[in-house]
Amino acid sequence: MPFESFTNVQLTLAPWRLLVIGLLVLLLRRLPIILALYRWIPDIKTFREAVFAGHFGPMGVGAIFIATLAAKKLPDVPETGPENQAQILAATIQPVVAFMVICSIAVRECH
Repeated sequence: MPFESFTNVQLTLAPWRLLVIGLLVLLLRRLPIILALYRWIPDIKTFREAVFAGHFGPMGVGAIFIATLAAKKLPDVPETGPENQAQILAATIQPVVAFMVICSIAVRECH
């Protein structure tokens, strides 16, 4: 886990900002989106399945894997710091996804 990356002034990452986004995502999750679109998702047949998939959707190893793939496709960030939006995204994607996974694990352990 990139704990040292959770605070980065250059990328405007701060623990309080990560906590806010973590709470919002965990509260809203993907549930509203899945409920709105489940009729067009062939693998979700009923409303109950939509609620289950929206709440317990992938947020763990799968998210870290996808973020790693995305980071590999994005441009490298120079030592001096990011110079454009793509480099900012490349530098922030891993810490934000890692923090979201930590939040998800913490919530799962509390259930």
